[in-house]
Amino acid sequence: MSTDPLEGYVPAHLRDDRTDETPAWPADEVAPGLWQSGHPSPGEDWDAVFDLSGEEAPLQDVEFYVHWLIEDGPKPDHDTLVALADLVRSMRASGKKVLVHCAAGMNRSGLLSAASLIREGWTADDAIAAVREARPGALNNPEFQEMLYEL
Repeated sequence: MSTDPLEGYVPAHLRDDRTDETPAWPADEVAPGLWQSGHPSPGEDWDAVFDLSGEEAPLQDVEFYVHWLIEDGPKPDHDTLVALADLVRSMRASGKKVLVHCAAGMNRSGLLSAASLIREGWTADDAIAAVREARPGALNNPEFQEMLYEL
């Protein structure tokens, strides 16, 4: 039996059967009110969506939508990351249900999710562990991990 959490996983954007309603992976709750996924799930009731993927596709009935295209490397802009992490943190503090997603729901979304937890007072180790517990295999980009320890 393989221990690879991604064995057999095919990102939604590479699947032949993909539709606009096909999530890459269902959203997983990283911390209360903070969810992470690879493709937004239209059936969910999100208050805010932070889309880090290359395709802007806002969901219907979303109160707040941010599209910030970042690549899996090199490091994204530090100040923008901090500003968005603070926004995610404040929305969660006010009881909002927040989704952070990218194409696969692993590195880019993990970066913003963990950064928001760090800005809330979590240690980098605890924030990374929470993301990885919710989404095994996430945050495997060393540059993103380095950014989190610098926050």
